[in-house]
Amino acid sequence: SKGFDLAKFESQVKEAIKRFEPRLRQDSIQVFASTVPGDTLRNVVACLIEAEYWNDGKWIPFSMRLNLDSEAGRIDARNMG
Repeated sequence: SKGFDLAKFESQVKEAIKRFEPRLRQDSIQVFASTVPGDTLRNVVACLIEAEYWNDGKWIPFSMRLNLDSEAGRIDARNMG
């Protein structure tokens, strides 16, 4: 949507993750958002979330890519590792 504040969106997503996902190391959470090339209506936001979680005595990297479509009300999520 026009005037969408990507930096504010990144900050809000990061805070929601910190609040609702305690298994992730808080200081490792990073959120990167961008518009999707070719989306002329600007209804889709791509989001990369990176963090670390504790498993078997060590921190494991975690990465997830989301595409959020505000027009269709759809979220596509992919675990990137």
